Formats: sequence, C-alpha cells, structure tokens
Amino acid sequence: MAVFARIYFSILLFMGGIIGMSLVNSIFVDAMAADNNDEVLEKLSQLERYLSLDTFYVNNPKTADELFPRETISRLLTLFKGG
Repeated sequence: MAVFARIYFSILLFMGGIIGMSLVNSIFVDAMAADNNDEVLEKLSQLERYLSLDTFYVNNPKTADELFPRETISRLLTLFKGG
C-alpha cells in the first residue's frame, strides 16, 4: 500500500508540475506578444501614410510636388526606416 501511495504522489506531483509550468509559460508568452503590438501598429500606420503619399504622387505629380516637396518625402522615408 505504501508503494502505491508513493507512486500516486509522484505521478500527481509530476503532472501538476507540468501543468503549472505550461500555465506560467503561456502567461509569459502572452505578455511578451502583447508588448510588441504597439510598435507593430505604429510601423503599420507609418507604412500606410507612406503608401498613401506615394499613391498621391503617382496620380497627381504636379500637385504633389507643390504640396509635398521632395525633401519632405525624403525626411518621411528616413523616419520610416528608423534613421
């Protein structure tokens, strides 16, 4: 009977440890993924602004040059690339 109790306790402890570690791991992974979202959304917004300006330039080259000088576009590209 004592051997059964020891085996039962060992299995219970082992399985509980695995479940506990899985829970802790999932919490850490979720927290790490949530931190990255703000930066990714900001980069996506910058890319959307750049693409809308680029499309505007292609469709309206004269008006675009009057509204947004090439230097401004170069600065935006530099900011977007992280420089």
